[in-house]
Amino acid sequence: MLKTWFGSILKGAVSGIIGSFVVFVLLNIGLFKPFFYRFEAATYDWRMRKIITPPPNPIDSLIIVSVDGRSLNKLGAFYQWPRTLWGQAIDILNEGGARLVGVDVLFDKSQRFPQEDSLLVEAVSRHGNVFNAMVLTDSDPDNFLPPMAAEPGGLIAERFYQQIPDLTYRIPAFDRMEPD
Repeated sequence: MLKTWFGSILKGAVSGIIGSFVVFVLLNIGLFKPFFYRFEAATYDWRMRKIITPPPNPIDSLIIVSVDGRSLNKLGAFYQWPRTLWGQAIDILNEGGARLVGVDVLFDKSQRFPQEDSLLVEAVSRHGNVFNAMVLTDSDPDNFLPPMAAEPGGLIAERFYQQIPDLTYRIPAFDRMEPD
């Protein structure tokens, strides 16, 4: 009996190791990659809903405007879109009563068209509720000034404060921290 029990465990372990090795080899060759990508895409939302619990009081007034496949097919990659289009989108959102507009796009400075850039800047400054994405990098002492000892004379700091209703208040820092 002991011999039969030990033999079945050994047979199961060996077949498990061989099966794992075969799956590992097939995955690395790439035969099952399309299957696993489809499986990942099909089950991702379901798995996230199981892991993340929704907030007790969801925000009903939040609207996310996203770039979809139809827009990409018609206009190309979104970073190549004319900046006047982004300005028009900001105008339309504000006409609809948006209290805050977040633009999560990094505008490439190598693609400059001054007329389009100025129209986007005008739309952003006209409404005053637009927040853009930015990149944080290591400090560069050749391009950045040292921390300010005091606020510049004549600066009215309150005009740069943004009141974000029902959210956290963001208070600008007037000094820059340099990494040690």
